[in-house]
Amino acid sequence: MTDASRVVGTPTRIPPRSRLLLTPGPVAVASSVRQAVARTDLGHREGMTRRCLTEVRRKLASLCGGADQYTSVLLTGSGTAALEAVLCSVTPADAELLVVSNGRFGDRLEQIAAVHKLRCTTLRLPVGRAVDPVAVQQALDARPTVTHVAMVQHETSLGVLNPVPAIARIVRAAGPEFIVDGISSIGAEQLDLAHDPVDWLVGSANKCIEALAGLSFVCARPERFESLAAIGPRSFYLDLHQHYLAQQRNDAPLFTPAVQLLLALDEALTLALDEGVLPRSARYAAHSEQVRDGLARRGLRLLVPVPDRSSSVTAFEVPPPLTADRLCDAMSAAGVVIYPASSVAQEAAIVATMGQVTTEDVDRFFLVLDETLAVLSPSGVRRDATRLEAGVY
Repeated sequence: MTDASRVVGTPTRIPPRSRLLLTPGPVAVASSVRQAVARTDLGHREGMTRRCLTEVRRKLASLCGGADQYTSVLLTGSGTAALEAVLCSVTPADAELLVVSNGRFGDRLEQIAAVHKLRCTTLRLPVGRAVDPVAVQQALDARPTVTHVAMVQHETSLGVLNPVPAIARIVRAAGPEFIVDGISSIGAEQLDLAHDPVDWLVGSANKCIEALAGLSFVCARPERFESLAAIGPRSFYLDLHQHYLAQQRNDAPLFTPAVQLLLALDEALTLALDEGVLPRSARYAAHSEQVRDGLARRGLRLLVPVPDRSSSVTAFEVPPPLTADRLCDAMSAAGVVIYPASSVAQEAAIVATMGQVTTEDVDRFFLVLDETLAVLSPSGVRRDATRLEAGVY
């Protein structure tokens, strides 16, 4: 029997239950969201689907703080699809893009720009630290020809929250259009389109909105979408202007969407708006503090300083000689899913408290983590024996 095989299966102290996702998307969703998928069969051109699409677009704009002044366009595809749709649709031939990156997902913006042969400069800042607004100001001062700025609000590769509202004001004063990847922040981190001058906000269904994977969206003012007519398409499927025209003028999708996922997103948005962004952020943060406290008491080093942490993702160093891949694989086999961290040289993993996560779920995480480390790295973690014997974790 190998070490890894000894931790496969549900630990004896945990009653049988479904797999636990502690990942930054997909996330555990409410039962009503899951059930919405099987509510009924729908054709994508019929009235019920068109009404649902219109309602979902309205709710997305409301969740982002845009209310009646903003609208949204829905796309079938992951958040990356919506990012690519924006970058290739809103940048004319003479555009100059400044990408602000402090991690893997900031780098993704640069990679998309390269594929579409956009003129692009990257302001690369320290990984694991929030973007310094002063650095953005200095970069814009040095490059007055920049027409568009793009960055990530929640860099989930390590759980860093970037100060997008402050940077938005700097970008607006300088003049460029501001593109924000809010894929892992919309619904749980502070960003209000009514007050924060963001021109293009990109989101995804399957993270803090707590819907199912497969749908993404773009929020902007209607006049921004209308202005895309003058630019012309760089993509057939991802032409944001054509999607906007179909959805805004005809209340219909441009192409066949993931219809059943649309029903789930509608339900998830109702729940998100009922709960509110600040209460949801507080719920995530409370569970994240439970995670961080438990990791710290086990002697596991947290990688992001307190002021720069998001409400929902925690990165910690995996004790050597154990690798992050091996730890995550073993925990997944035991029914608890976490991810290896990226953007850092050392072995690290991330734990997310997005979605329908409970205090008991975090307890379960620590039970599995303790049992896994005891087998795979018995000398690599300092454990609180009293609390373990009491069954607290």
